[in-house]
Amino acid sequence: KRQLGSRLFLLPQLCPASLSSKGHHRTGKNPRAWVPGQQWQVVQLALQADALNESLDGADGFVRTDDDARHEACVRAVEQVCHILAHLANVWSEVLSRAARSAALSQLIDGVFDRVQREIEDIEDISEPESVRLAALCRALIDGANDVLGDGTSQVPHFFKFAYLPDILTGSLVDIEYLLFENDSGSALVDYSRDEMVALVRALFADTPNRRRVLDRLHRVVQ
Repeated sequence: KRQLGSRLFLLPQLCPASLSSKGHHRTGKNPRAWVPGQQWQVVQLALQADALNESLDGADGFVRTDDDARHEACVRAVEQVCHILAHLANVWSEVLSRAARSAALSQLIDGVFDRVQREIEDIEDISEPESVRLAALCRALIDGANDVLGDGTSQVPHFFKFAYLPDILTGSLVDIEYLLFENDSGSALVDYSRDEMVALVRALFADTPNRRRVLDRLHRVVQ
């Protein structure tokens, strides 16, 4: 199963200056020396990344959500992820500055979004009932991120990419074609690679002349 990226374990943003007065600082001439507060943060992030991965494992790749039992398992996994993030936001508010807490939560949330995105993109055939349920699960994760970060979601690298996934999952071919090519301000799906969009279009839509036309346009236009 996919795991949250190893980048969760190293957070240069969480420097001593960003710690609250409850952090520990070392006075010394070695600027590369880790302080206890930083070590605590790295350990905590590693532990919480493991907890989030364990919760996502329960979704088993988000496959077969048209089956009620499988869907319920995915719902439980998403709810657990949101619960962990909300709990961390509350606990860390007592020991980290606002900036440090936001940076740490953003790293964890980005790992969650990246893993869920890739697992959904790996599904080769997505029926309409599955697409609706998958979109709802994604929106629940987005709501959870908004709840803990507020206006800090811009710190999450995959946020806007992941935010468009529900629209792709539930949109028509016309909707997707508009997002890709017809938007006056440029493609709304600029964060998606050609291979990602090809895989999603193939998974979501039956083989028809319209699908072939969109796929051909993707191959010709999108890098």
